[in-house]
Amino acid sequence: MKPDQFNNLSKDQILDQYTVGPYIVTILSTSDRSFHNMYTYSSILELSPSLKGIFYLTVQHLVSSGESISSLLFDQILADKIETAKLFIKNTKIQLSNDIIQKLAELSTFKSMNLEKLFPFLLDENIEEIFLDSLSSPIYLDHRKWGRCLTDTYLSERELESFITLIRANSGYRLDTTNPSLKTELITKRFHVRVSLDIHPLVVDKVHLDIRKVRRKVFTLPELIANGTISPDICAYVYFCLLRRRNITVTGEPGAGKTTLINAFDILTPPDWRKITIEDVIESIPQLKYGKHQVRFKVEPYEEGEKKYSKSSEIIKLLHRSPDYIYLGEIQTKEHSKAMFHALSAGLTGLQTCHSAGPEDLLLRWLFHHKIPIIAFQSLDIIIHTKRIKINGKYVRRIIRVCELDMPKKVKFNLNLHEIRIIDIFKWNPATDIHEQYFDDLYNTPTIQKIRKYEKLDKKQFYNEIEMLYNIFKILAERKIFDVTKIVKFFDYINRVHAKWRRREADLEQILSKFFKANIVV
Repeated sequence: MKPDQFNNLSKDQILDQYTVGPYIVTILSTSDRSFHNMYTYSSILELSPSLKGIFYLTVQHLVSSGESISSLLFDQILADKIETAKLFIKNTKIQLSNDIIQKLAELSTFKSMNLEKLFPFLLDENIEEIFLDSLSSPIYLDHRKWGRCLTDTYLSERELESFITLIRANSGYRLDTTNPSLKTELITKRFHVRVSLDIHPLVVDKVHLDIRKVRRKVFTLPELIANGTISPDICAYVYFCLLRRRNITVTGEPGAGKTTLINAFDILTPPDWRKITIEDVIESIPQLKYGKHQVRFKVEPYEEGEKKYSKSSEIIKLLHRSPDYIYLGEIQTKEHSKAMFHALSAGLTGLQTCHSAGPEDLLLRWLFHHKIPIIAFQSLDIIIHTKRIKINGKYVRRIIRVCELDMPKKVKFNLNLHEIRIIDIFKWNPATDIHEQYFDDLYNTPTIQKIRKYEKLDKKQFYNEIEMLYNIFKILAERKIFDVTKIVKFFDYINRVHAKWRRREADLEQILSKFFKANIVV
């Protein structure tokens, strides 16, 4: 759509409107409903043209006195420039409210760094991913509520070069003709993004940019239940297994919510566990502030050429770091998979994410592409398949299947693929948008049978605990108790008194009332 057509859209085509920092974002429908919605933004400069004079003066002041991008951390540069701009505006003695001064300072800072066209997208928490196919095409994006949206924003070569300089300086990675791909992250107090950048000669049309937003707000399991992603009974079963340190693999296509899900479970692990994470882009939740024992390692991305710290080598080194539970972000390559199964076969367990179209595809990928022996699959416990789908015109994420592998009871080193089968424990019903239990007796699932080898767990005790966990998750979701600090402290509390609620000697309502009314959570 051309800019003049875009600007002439009538008010009855406005789908949504909200404020993001110094911008007002508007989502518009197109005349042809078969095409994408349109995403546009305006600033206080469009609303109050009289501010443009002080705006350009402030930009000139910042350009003449500012630090270079490479000399400091980007977040510090941003903060310093905004403060400098605010002081300059105040010294002009023009009567403006503090809110207008703040917004003008931010806009001036973004403009002085040649990043003013990207900042609305970076700041908007509703945006999930930002795409640029080439310099001659506009930015388009995936919106959390409105799906794929077009924009009328084009980047100039100078603007794109400013962003590339920022990313290279912030990451320390190469980006040139011999290494034309760069994958890194940019973390500030205002946003956290994963950036994938490709240039010529790899890209025919000079450049490709993909910016994946990492949501700053942490999703808790009760919130995921409330929005339909997962159900209380799935939460209860998987959490029961997690407390026994079973291995949990989350798989799905890009953007399916894999990391969101494992973070929601990972945050609820008991506080005495020693946890170690290995990621090339940090998406795990920092948990030291919640009283957890957590060590996080950042390795060089797959796109980087010669590596000092590879994911595969660091996974293998986990064996000498004594973790109680591990967190592996994005098992991508043959080397990653071999290292993961090496760690699992040595007795380590934890959470990991892998890309695939589904559990069957994941096993085939491991078996045929990564050459993992079938016998190694016995180290796997729960496999969860997540997917991003469209329901009633809106994009949502759903747990599609919770699966386990039915392996031969006796160890066979010459296993054939037909000797194992994938068992569905829970499945999502697209007709009803409800998660249903598919395995009749949870007490006899392959993973629970493994647990029973080492824990005295009679059937009544098992179902008592599952029922109690189900009710806890259900009540927290119904009462909209989503705050991560409250959720973490509550589960730490119930894990301390788990012996009583396993035997159902404690009333759940009393536990909830005693915990929250006693102001244990601040």
